[in-house]
Amino acid sequence: MSKNREQLIKLACQGDQQALEKLLLICQPDIKRFARRTCSTSEDVEDAVQIVLWQLYRKIGMLKTVATFTGWLFRIVERECYRLFKIRRSKNINSDFELDNLPTTNLDMDLKIDLINAIIVLPLIY
Repeated sequence: MSKNREQLIKLACQGDQQALEKLLLICQPDIKRFARRTCSTSEDVEDAVQIVLWQLYRKIGMLKTVATFTGWLFRIVERECYRLFKIRRSKNINSDFELDNLPTTNLDMDLKIDLINAIIVLPLIY
């Protein structure tokens, strides 16, 4: 990490608004590059970048040392991409079990309803 960037991080941690704005601009390409490798969809990448920049803006003052900045930032990206993945997966699971998506061969309506209710009460991992 360059001396200039270290100084920028220090100033941002101390509440310098201009330094923080500069830091956000400088970090955005790195955040986006890492999110592309970590997130499951391009939509999640864009969402993750925005959320990570917002979290960086809000929580930079909590950073204890400049040396941990990069790891701290990329950890936020990882967590955010994983959170977005879980949300997307949850939506897909719920849409997969709609009544109309079930095959109609030899299943009457009561059995379909019973099957859906049984699936809904299963934990998400199943």
